[in-house]
Amino acid sequence: MPTPYEDWVQRARDVTIESEILRRGIQLKRQGVERVGPCPRCGGTDRFAINTIKNVFNCRGCAHGGDVIELVEWLDNCEFSEAVETLTHEPKPNGQAGPQQSAPGKPHFSMTATFPYEDENGKLLFQTVRWEDPAGNKDYSQRRPDGKGGWVNSLAGVRLVPFMLPELLEDLKASKTIVIVEGEKCVLECRRNGLCATTNPMGAGKWPDVFSKLFKGHDVIVCADNDQPGRDHIQKVAKSLLGLAKRIRVLDLAKFYALEEKEDIYDWYKAGNVTADFWEIVEQLPDWTHVVDEDEWDAGDEPGFINPRSWLLGNQFCRGFVSSVVAAGGGGKTSLRILQFVSMAIGRSLCGQHVFRRSRVLLVSLEDDRDEIQRRITAVIKHYKVDRNEIKGWLIVWTPKQHPKFAFAGKGRQIVVGDLGKELREKINRLKIDVVSLDPFIKTHSLKENDNTEMDFVCDMLTALSIECNVGVDSPHHVHKGQIEPGNADAGRGASGVRDAARLVHTLCPMDEKEAQKFDISEGTRRYYVRLDSAKTNTAPPSEKAEWFRLVSVPLGNATAEYPAGDHIQVAEPWKPPDLELPVDVQNKILDHIEKGMPNGQRYSNASKATDRQAWKLVQFVTKKAERFCRRVVFDWLKDGVLTQGSYHDPITRKSGVTCLYVDNAKRPT
Repeated sequence: MPTPYEDWVQRARDVTIESEILRRGIQLKRQGVERVGPCPRCGGTDRFAINTIKNVFNCRGCAHGGDVIELVEWLDNCEFSEAVETLTHEPKPNGQAGPQQSAPGKPHFSMTATFPYEDENGKLLFQTVRWEDPAGNKDYSQRRPDGKGGWVNSLAGVRLVPFMLPELLEDLKASKTIVIVEGEKCVLECRRNGLCATTNPMGAGKWPDVFSKLFKGHDVIVCADNDQPGRDHIQKVAKSLLGLAKRIRVLDLAKFYALEEKEDIYDWYKAGNVTADFWEIVEQLPDWTHVVDEDEWDAGDEPGFINPRSWLLGNQFCRGFVSSVVAAGGGGKTSLRILQFVSMAIGRSLCGQHVFRRSRVLLVSLEDDRDEIQRRITAVIKHYKVDRNEIKGWLIVWTPKQHPKFAFAGKGRQIVVGDLGKELREKINRLKIDVVSLDPFIKTHSLKENDNTEMDFVCDMLTALSIECNVGVDSPHHVHKGQIEPGNADAGRGASGVRDAARLVHTLCPMDEKEAQKFDISEGTRRYYVRLDSAKTNTAPPSEKAEWFRLVSVPLGNATAEYPAGDHIQVAEPWKPPDLELPVDVQNKILDHIEKGMPNGQRYSNASKATDRQAWKLVQFVTKKAERFCRRVVFDWLKDGVLTQGSYHDPITRKSGVTCLYVDNAKRPT
């Protein structure tokens, strides 16, 4: 039968979260079973939401959520009992808190152990409580006595002390070596086996520097759990002890014994090891004198086999690197990227770039919705005759309606980390992703794009994602106002930090007028031709050596009575410029004709009034190429000195001093 206290708490939980929001005058918009809007704590536009069915709230900005009681605690910055009183408008029954048999906010977790923290005189200050659910999952919380026989689930205002402080002080008084471990269970196991051990409350990374003063002049061993947080923790503790403790040694048991991930000294003892083994290992340890920086290394050390870079597609995508393509709006960057992603997903190149390995791609579209991305993908697989089953499980698209962010500006423009990084890591791990594309970069954050400090923060998150998850990260970027130039690394919008963060940056530029003339492309169609250039080199290659694509229109065949033409979608396809170099034998054949002259005795000329004697017409007759190309061949020969201007007596017009061309045989192509 529930106690009066438990009934009182249940009445608070029965209050709907929507009614509490309305009572406080917080305005939210209806979205199905949810209500969304600005956070009453950190602002924003739509980062705060309540679920009227589950009766819970969540703020992506503050990274906080829970039930209606936790909402009141959070908004009013008050304790659990005060929040319950606010919701029920009733005082706590008989002033008694009553027993709490489940973890705060986790009704399926049951209390399995308590670890008391006492002061020097043995007075209870607070407890660490261990909770477990039926599946064996564990959680920990702290609570302090309320002075009335109950508990307050907070350590606000409580003095923090090491675990088993009275015993620790006796050990220090006797000049015994102290072992600092992680977790109360490990302390108890160590003491059962004769070691003088202690720990700090609240787990790894929570060691307060004030604790270190207790160990001044003493011998200390810091023992790590077998995981990265545990190793980071012992470095933090050892650093805090430096200059105070007489001697510091750091022990990582996993370097001496085969421990499973997350196992600790408790598991080591349970595996049959004894304290004599412990001291045998400790005697081998050097004194700890500085923080071990794993990122510091001696280039003179033999590195062994060096793994090659993990390229995925051409020089565009690589594991552990950030890529970007900079282009003007409507310039074809999304068409190009989807073509590249389909190529990686099917494991064969449609884009003219080498596929190193078949790769799983996660396309995160923060601009186009699901229908539009579906149109674009369908157009590519239709144009290239790809079976849709080939991309199933290999090309995953995420079009989040809420548009989560890597970071946004909080109060006073303090940078606040958003949920996007966390959500991406979950998807990368679950879907075994090789490449993540975030399109466009500007939509991944809500910071000032011209502020280098803020952009560095976001770009560091992109880089960390690529390295920590071992994936290629791509984030196409819009161009700033003005004309974009091929290979211009400064073409992207915003601060230079965006450009500098990406190691594989390319520009995508439309064909200009000179290039169109060179390639004999009409003015009306040159906008459908785009060139891809690396923006991390000092100069762009000549246009004929650049990587070109042509944008074609692909009908989807989705006509309706209302839209009889259906959709026509832009698709990129590789395009090679016409060969601008004539074979040497063909060049010399044309030069022979120019040197010999015309059958009627006239000589070829480059003059505009020469009509039938114009040399470019001879080039066209031999090569069958376009006029622009043939004129350029003659122009280049004149520029290189292969042809020279001269004059002669024309036997047909009977005029002297007529302009003509001669061949310098010493400069003929070979």
